Amino acid sequence: MGLDYLTALKTRDCIKSEVAELRHWSHVLSDVVSDVWFYTDELTFLPNRKAYNSRERLPVQVWIDVKGLYQINKRFGEACGDEVLWRVGRVLEGSRGIGYRFFADKFVVETDTTHQAQVIACWCRSLLSIEQIPIPGPSDDSPRAPCIEFWWGIGHNLRDAEQVALAAKRRFRST
Repeated sequence: MGLDYLTALKTRDCIKSEVAELRHWSHVLSDVVSDVWFYTDELTFLPNRKAYNSRERLPVQVWIDVKGLYQINKRFGEACGDEVLWRVGRVLEGSRGIGYRFFADKFVVETDTTHQAQVIACWCRSLLSIEQIPIPGPSDDSPRAPCIEFWWGIGHNLRDAEQVALAAKRRFRST
């Protein structure tokens, strides 16, 4: 009888220590998971602006502004607009730079050189210009949203890159 009692005490202590260790690791893991979500855009799964602000900068920034997202959302619905953003995120994820979704239809890619930034912007434009987003509908003949296009600018800091993109947008609208 005494042996069973001692065995039960040891077993109980062992279980207590294992539970305590599990609690410790669950707190550690929950902190890691919450940090990951804190720095990740929930729609595109790219790093977000908080992640961008928490890291050291690469020398060249590319500012990307998706064209006509408001009109796509209005005409085809927000699900279609979300699909556009998700596809832009997938293309940026496959580029050789570090892509971020800042907010709404604004993205940033960091690279090491201006040439690499130009290659990435042109590569993304060529891939996205052939993408047509299917609009959910009753048949296979459902309409498709227009191809994905974007304004982009390259600079040695984010402000310069954004200004180049805005200047291109202004030039286009004035013609």
